[in-house]
Amino acid sequence: LDENFVDGWINLGIIYGEAGRYDDALMAMEKALALDPLSAKLHNNIGITYKRKGFFLASNGGARQAREPIEKAARHYRRAVELDPGYVQAANNLKVVEAWLAQ
Repeated sequence: LDENFVDGWINLGIIYGEAGRYDDALMAMEKALALDPLSAKLHNNIGITYKRKGFFLASNGGARQAREPIEKAARHYRRAVELDPGYVQAANNLKVVEAWLAQ
């Protein structure tokens, strides 16, 4: 994998995330983010991965451990909306995690 190929890191992160390998997914997406920090789509994808990790932990009895990744998801969704105020998916994702955090 070319270390400067943003889409390669993103795709690798998505594949890892779909396999439930959230930490590997986040590592790949963070590498992409270092190359393209202003990508709203990438911030949204990172948020999705943190949300999935948090919801997985919560569903397995780790509500306390779930809070940190879900807070990180919220930060990335907020950043995605800041970068692209019309990004409806990121705004909706943010509402979901904010509702969870408010419980």
